Amino acid sequence: MQIAVQLNNVSKKIENKTIIDNISLNVHKGEILGFLGPNGAGKTTTLRMITGLSSLTEGSIFIFGKSISTEKLNALEDIGVMFENPQFYNYMTGFQNLLYFSSLTKLVDKEKIIEIMNIVGLTEQIHVKVKKYSLGMKQRLGLAQCLINDPKVLILDEPTNGLDPIGIKELREHLRFLADKKELAIIISSHHSTEIELICDSIAIINKGKIIKKEQINEKINDEDKEFLIYLGNPSKAVHDILQVHPVITIDHSVQFVRLNTSKSKFLSILITLEKNNHLVHDFKEHEKSLEDYFLEVVQGKEN
Repeated sequence: MQIAVQLNNVSKKIENKTIIDNISLNVHKGEILGFLGPNGAGKTTTLRMITGLSSLTEGSIFIFGKSISTEKLNALEDIGVMFENPQFYNYMTGFQNLLYFSSLTKLVDKEKIIEIMNIVGLTEQIHVKVKKYSLGMKQRLGLAQCLINDPKVLILDEPTNGLDPIGIKELREHLRFLADKKELAIIISSHHSTEIELICDSIAIINKGKIIKKEQINEKINDEDKEFLIYLGNPSKAVHDILQVHPVITIDHSVQFVRLNTSKSKFLSILITLEKNNHLVHDFKEHEKSLEDYFLEVVQGKEN
C-alpha cells in the first residue's frame, strides 16, 4: 500500500529543549492510525509539524512524496485538518459555513457541499444555523470542512472530545467509510485508548517526545501475554507445581484460584502440568487485554 505520510528522523527543539526526539513513522493510504500518548507527550506538536504549522529542527516529512519543508503548498493541498473544537459562524447555516470556507481556497459547487454533508450525516441539518447544532453536529461539520478540498490525508486532533457514545459511534462510522471507500489516510490523535481501539487499524504510542511503539491493533493484543484465572482445589500447591516447570511466568493466587500472565500456548502447557500433578481444575477464564491495558503497560514500562 502506498505511503501517504512519512516522517523520517524528525526532531523539534525549542530553546535547547527537545520536544520531539528523532521520530520516524509511516501511514499508508486507507489506514486509520491512532496516535496515542499522555498529555504533553508530543502528539499535537507532531501533528502541527505534519500540517506545516510548526517547523522541524531536524528530519523530513513527506505527504505522498512531497516535502513539507521544500514543497509546502503542494504537500498541504492533500491534507484536511481538524484540531480540537472546530469553530464556525453561528449565525450561518452549516451549508453557508462550508460555502464560505471553500471560497477561501477553491470554490466548490453546491452539489459537492451537499455530497459532503451527506457523507458526514448532516443532510437534514444542512440549512440549520450552527448555533442550534449540538457538539456532535459541530464535530461532523468540522469533518465536512476537512473534506472540502478533496484531501488524501485527514489529521484529527482529539475529534471525540465532548461527544456522547452515539456521537462517537457516528464519527467512527464516517471515518471508517472514508478510509475503506475513499482510501484516505487518517491520523487521529487522542489520549482515549478505548475510542482508538474501536476506530483505528494501527497505533503509534508517543511518550516524552519519542515514539515507543507502532503496530497493528490486532497484533499488539494477540501477540502479548494474557491474564488467565484457573479455579481449582489447592491454589497454593498449584502455584508451587507450576513454578517448578514454568519458573519465569508472573503468577499469584487466592483461596479459590490461580492468576497468571502468559501466552495461550504456554497456558496449555500449564494445564498439562496441573493434570500431571493431580490437580482437579474446576474452571478457567481468559481475560482479554484491552488497548488501555496495553497502552499503560507500554508507557509505564518505559518510565520505570
